[in-house]
Amino acid sequence: GRAAAAHPEQLAAAVALAAAAALMPYAVALGRYAVAAWAGALLAVTLAPFPGLAAAPLVAAAWVTAAAAWAWSERTGGGSNGRQR
Repeated sequence: GRAAAAHPEQLAAAVALAAAAALMPYAVALGRYAVAAWAGALLAVTLAPFPGLAAAPLVAAAWVTAAAAWAWSERTGGGSNGRQR
């Protein structure tokens, strides 16, 4: 509604975050490098087009989430194609 019209950058960032959330399981399955690429892409699509958004919370959220996803990937053998590490 009106809030989205007043702050289109926040709406676009929310869409980007939703897309990132949908893609995260694929990154976890591919391993730590895919998780790092996922976090970098998340920052690129949320911060580059919208310089008015607060960067610190997005950077912190991206890297904390990436660390947790990387840990989960390592725990579950993501990216190993079934091989033992």
